[in-house]
Amino acid sequence: ICVPRKFRPLSSAQSRARVTTMGALLCTLLRVALNTDPERDGLVDGVLLMGGNVRGGREYAEGGFFSLEALEAEVKADETVGVVEMPGWLLSEGVRATHRGEPIPGWMQYGDGIEESDADDAVVRVAGRPLERERVYRIATKVADLTNGQSPPFAEYYAAHPEALPPKGAYVNIHAALMSFFSRNLWRRVW
Repeated sequence: ICVPRKFRPLSSAQSRARVTTMGALLCTLLRVALNTDPERDGLVDGVLLMGGNVRGGREYAEGGFFSLEALEAEVKADETVGVVEMPGWLLSEGVRATHRGEPIPGWMQYGDGIEESDADDAVVRVAGRPLERERVYRIATKVADLTNGQSPPFAEYYAAHPEALPPKGAYVNIHAALMSFFSRNLWRRVW
């Protein structure tokens, strides 16, 4: 696909220390793919992927395309996400915890519907609207990333609320979701 201007220059360099344009592109594409999949129930408000999952570490050529080769370089083929329900305050605190201090594999990447404050790293917008602290958002993410301790607020919350995590059978492979999305778009253009 052609890379939209807002994601250029496309880069996955330093994904463990900052939100990269590649991380934002992947999260945005995955959110759109999940929200347009006719076999899925419910919309996803956003996608979070830890920086260690955006692993290419490269600067892409200006004017280049996002290709299968780029997807394979950035995200391991067996990576899956689940959709979790997450209160707004937790979303903000969980992301903030990974964006403070030294670079870590858990640095949260997010797509174009999520914004954070430059002043204190708090998430201030979700799905393009102001964050509501008590509202429950549907967030697609690697479930293991919520419980691995990289973000203490996420780890503590989901240790206390394991019922909020989706069952393993409800996970979606990132590559499969994106390839299905690209295929649907291609067929729409052909017909």
